Amino acid sequence: QVVSLRCDRRARLAMDTLTSNEEQVVVGGGDDVDPYAAALADNADGDLVTASRQFFQEEGEVRAAIERVTKPGLVARACRETCERVGAIWSTYQEQPGLMDPFMEGMVTPLIGAIRLAVHEQPTAPVRALPNLHLLSSLLYILTTVRGYKTVSRFFPHEAADLEPCLEAAEAEAAESRTETWSTLYCLTLWLGMVLLTPFDLESIDSGGERGLSSRLLELGLRGLRSTSRTRDASAWMLAKYFTRPDVTVGGSLPRFFQWTRDAFRASDSQGGSVPGFQPQTSVGLGFTRCGAMQAWNQTLKSAPRSVLKTVWRQLSDLCIQGPGGQGDADFKVSSALRKLRVAVACRAGLVSLPPRLASWRYDRGARSLLVNFAKSTGVDASTMFTSTGEGGGAGRFEPPQRADRGADIEDVEDDGDIPDEIEGIVELLLTSLSDADTVVRWASAKGVGRLTNRLSRDYGDQILESLLERCFSFRETDKAWHGGCLAIAELTRRGLLLPERLSTVVPLVRQALHFEQVSGNHAVGQHVRDAACYVCWAFARAYAPDVLQPYVAGIASSLIQVAVFDREINCRRAAAAAVQEHVGRQGTFPNGIDVITIADYWTLSARRSAYLDVAPKIAALGEGEGTYRRDLIEHLVARKLAHQDVQIRLLAGQALAKLLARPRPAEGLAGHINESVLPKLLASALAVDGSAAGGGGLAPMASTVQARHGAVVGVASLTRVMSEEMSPANQNAVRNLVPSLEKIRAYRGRGGEIVRQASCDLLASVAAAETWAFKEATGARYLQTVDDCARHTTSSIQVAAADALQVLAAKRLKYELVGKCAETYLAGLQKPDETIAARRGFVLCLGVLPAAALGDRVREVFSALAREVCGTDLAGGKDHDDPQTRQYAILSLTRLCFALPADGEELGSVVSALQTAMADYATDRRGDVGSWVREVAMEAIAALLEAQVPRGAPDAAGPLLPGGAEATTRLVGLLLQQAVEKIDRLRERAFGLLRRLLCGGGGLAPADCLELAYRRVCHGKPYRPAEAAGVVALAGEASGAAWPPLEVDRLASALSSVEAEEAEEEGDMPMRSDALTAAEKRSADRSAAIFDALVPLIACEAYRPALVYGLVVSVGGITEYTAKGAKRALLKLFDEGDAVLGASVCSELLRICDRVGVRDAEPEARRLLGPLFSTLGILLAQGCFPADLAEALGDRAAAAVRASRDIARLRASVAVFVGLLRWPGSGRRRAIGVLLQFLGYSFPTVRQATAQALYIRLLEETGEFDLRSNDGSGSVIPSSMLSEVQELISITPWGTDNDEVLAAALREVYAKLGVGLPTGGRSILAPKKPKEEQKAKTAEYADLVRENHY
Repeated sequence: QVVSLRCDRRARLAMDTLTSNEEQVVVGGGDDVDPYAAALADNADGDLVTASRQFFQEEGEVRAAIERVTKPGLVARACRETCERVGAIWSTYQEQPGLMDPFMEGMVTPLIGAIRLAVHEQPTAPVRALPNLHLLSSLLYILTTVRGYKTVSRFFPHEAADLEPCLEAAEAEAAESRTETWSTLYCLTLWLGMVLLTPFDLESIDSGGERGLSSRLLELGLRGLRSTSRTRDASAWMLAKYFTRPDVTVGGSLPRFFQWTRDAFRASDSQGGSVPGFQPQTSVGLGFTRCGAMQAWNQTLKSAPRSVLKTVWRQLSDLCIQGPGGQGDADFKVSSALRKLRVAVACRAGLVSLPPRLASWRYDRGARSLLVNFAKSTGVDASTMFTSTGEGGGAGRFEPPQRADRGADIEDVEDDGDIPDEIEGIVELLLTSLSDADTVVRWASAKGVGRLTNRLSRDYGDQILESLLERCFSFRETDKAWHGGCLAIAELTRRGLLLPERLSTVVPLVRQALHFEQVSGNHAVGQHVRDAACYVCWAFARAYAPDVLQPYVAGIASSLIQVAVFDREINCRRAAAAAVQEHVGRQGTFPNGIDVITIADYWTLSARRSAYLDVAPKIAALGEGEGTYRRDLIEHLVARKLAHQDVQIRLLAGQALAKLLARPRPAEGLAGHINESVLPKLLASALAVDGSAAGGGGLAPMASTVQARHGAVVGVASLTRVMSEEMSPANQNAVRNLVPSLEKIRAYRGRGGEIVRQASCDLLASVAAAETWAFKEATGARYLQTVDDCARHTTSSIQVAAADALQVLAAKRLKYELVGKCAETYLAGLQKPDETIAARRGFVLCLGVLPAAALGDRVREVFSALAREVCGTDLAGGKDHDDPQTRQYAILSLTRLCFALPADGEELGSVVSALQTAMADYATDRRGDVGSWVREVAMEAIAALLEAQVPRGAPDAAGPLLPGGAEATTRLVGLLLQQAVEKIDRLRERAFGLLRRLLCGGGGLAPADCLELAYRRVCHGKPYRPAEAAGVVALAGEASGAAWPPLEVDRLASALSSVEAEEAEEEGDMPMRSDALTAAEKRSADRSAAIFDALVPLIACEAYRPALVYGLVVSVGGITEYTAKGAKRALLKLFDEGDAVLGASVCSELLRICDRVGVRDAEPEARRLLGPLFSTLGILLAQGCFPADLAEALGDRAAAAVRASRDIARLRASVAVFVGLLRWPGSGRRRAIGVLLQFLGYSFPTVRQATAQALYIRLLEETGEFDLRSNDGSGSVIPSSMLSEVQELISITPWGTDNDEVLAAALREVYAKLGVGLPTGGRSILAPKKPKEEQKAKTAEYADLVRENHY
């Protein structure tokens, strides 16, 4: 019986991390609670339970379910289903387990009560008394993972009479050693731990036997410590309760357990220890045993009296410090869990040796209230917020309690003389473990430092702090030491052990930790250090009075806000925001605190781009003058983020820098600071030839020279855009000469030079756009050389940057003559047969950004060249120059020129013809359907042209008017409709969105804006998200041109408006979960079905029928399940609801597609369409939707398509067509059966199997005779008995075999029984084979050797 119940991911996570030291954090109580972890519980999954649950909503359902499963007669299956439901409910409260506390007794008592009855009834086999025992135990275990085993076990019965039955049941369960029922042993062990709290002596309740209760309990506990399951945790907790009993400690069990622990560490794979019950184990098993032993000691040190532990604490401390083998750290290095327990046990042992007192010198802020801080900030009398009820019900007022800063004026009364010498070794171990490689060890060490320091004198505590700062906060230390140091500082702060006079030393180190980042290989580390530093700042806010922290508030505020808005990691941004909120609430001295926490909260900081470009400028605007935080944010961007290792961070930093300095004009002092400090620093970093300007040290991102140079150029370009008028003449000259200077030092060469080249193009555009700057003609010519060089680069992003720079240069700085020479150069490059594809891309892109007015007589030549590139015909290099990305750029450039020039009818006709050719681009290569790239941008260009036909009030929004009347726009709309019903989700959604905006949005965007959206999507990777404007449908009477509207515009608009527009999703830097992906797939399927349901009925419009049928065929016959399902349903619905004439028209259109695409395998359209087309026809034939009068024509075309084909997909799809043609008797049926029999003998096994299966199912439908006579009377009628024999023969023949003799014999028998003549040609195995020509003997070659050895 399998009893492991399903839990959600969070419940499983809790199961994996619920150990003795961390349990208090999980269950939410006790001395080891981490309040910061609770305050920053940011659920990365997005489903915040804390925001949606206020009480235990399913209490009634859970109570009824528990009552049901505890009934003895419930069948196992029903019990399992009910337990799974209860476990799923409990798991949803993983983050709010306290909501179940009022109902905990009502849930635990019935479960453990049922188990108790079964244990008392049959102690050695309780499962006989309660068959669902294991399921109930599993359910109880799930509850412990949600609420914590200490909370749950408090409701277990603990009568003395329960001890022996529970022990017998646990021993019996342990003896079986069943891995699937370990949860039962886990619950029994927890129950034993509670029963051991009984005050009676074990001997007085022992009923007798070979072994006493004490030895049996110890043996069971030791056996549990060797377990690899959670039973080990329960056994450790049970043994802790066992060792706290006076009758056990008197018997010397604790020293014996210590010896067992030493033996566990000293044992090898083949030897056991001296303690009875310790058996040889594997190395893996020994690792679990050692962890179990340390867990038991950790629990015992928490629970046992000090008088008992004083006899073993020295031995335990020596065991932890020196190691069992005397090798120290080497004895514990195998496991992080073991090192963590080592630190915890050493700390607990040290606490036993110290007096049980708290340090009198610690800082105690006293009572704290958020209301007091709020009263100070609002000017309300704080005393009015504190009321108490006096005697007789009267209300009395009292002053809030005053704080007591005892750390500053109370003398140190402790003496170091009573501190054992072993404490020094324990403290050394804790401080060393702060640099451990594992976080759990560092966290345990930090807590240990706080606990021990709380028991020591002020001098000793100060020495610990001094050593901590020296060891962890050094430039030579790694991120591990910094992280451990921050955790330790936070623990000392929370306990009041970091005195105010030490803040002047600690706060600067914490501020450095807030920006800690080290480059390690191809990534940076330091995220955990920054998060821990935010924890320290959070602890500062709670620990100190406002006047104590006042001198450091400005620095802490600046650093925290920099992390909150500019950190790369989402958890660090949110942690810093939480620390800011704590300071604002607790301290009340944060500059503009309320405004800051209103702007920067949990949600606004979730997306990195939003934090940089939206939140940061709003915070910078707070305060008077230049703003409280503006200069600090700018300095942080310049010093750190522009030199960051991540290129995306550097680009965002440049954009954020421009946002922080955007107009209105920066303050005079800030502009001077930029000119005198920031710009010179960036210019020096851009031209640095070594790593000196790249930043260094362990605290800054140790960027290379290339990274720092790139960030500096990006920063200079951003400053040039927003401060062109305020920039000093000297800086203007330096910025203007920066790009030539970069080329002079060869900054583009080497690794990373591409990003510097791209940033240089961006800088050129910024300089050219600065209209107030002096600009010589020679400078323009020099910049043009850089642009031409970048346009030929192999990297697309550099080509785009060059085109963008050329657009600004040509429009604002270059003379027409120079622009004309550029056009000549690019046209000549396109005519070179040996030109690279990358250079041709750049030339095509640059031709589209040149000012149309400057082209002069070359306009027609440019149009012709770009049209050739779009169509991919008459290229200088032939097929070698065929490139889909070049065609993308050519469409953009051609359409741009079309909008920029008053193109005549001939030129506009060539543009439309080129776009129609692009819409038929279905080219494929190893990257997949690369033609979809071309079709997508062609759709966007067509949409822009159609937008230009819609009448508008603004004259500047007009565009080229298409010749040809409504027929032209109808043809283009048909192309969009075709893509809107094809199989690719991306193109289908884009086409539908374009049509909906065009026909239902009333012209929400100017045509040029539509084209700009396409350019940004293709070249800059920006999403195509036009704001859809609500409007009315453009009717025929409103048109200003003869080409608008297209035919059936009302019907089109009605169909398109029946489906809601797709909602744009916000961009973020959080990964999607698997369940989110599943939901996205479901939304995509629903969206596809809605689009098909809306557009397929438009097939009734004769003008759009060819395009819709042509596109729908690919979807209905495609391999994507949800697309094919939605398209098929919509098509069959059309046939069901439409008349016979419409159905015949659709089928005729399908036959025309056969004629249109050809039949040869080498033809791309035939290879793409014939398989889906035959699948669609097969569906119509199977559903009885295909008219009989077209059957003969279909048979002719299908036979011609498969006659010489070796396309397996086409052949398999055609089987359904020929099987469907068997419906009508006559020559068509006889020809169809002949083709199917040839398929049964085909050389492809998959074709034979598909044919046999389809033919067998079809023949089963025949209940009588089967007429195989042709129209001229030849052939025969097959009796039903003979047909049954044929069916049996088809079903028993292994058609997938390679044995030609078996296949040939079966085929001959089928041919004979059906009265069909054997094939005289074709690819059947029964067809006569052509005699092979004698091959001339040839000498052995290397290829023959490779073939023989199967390489």
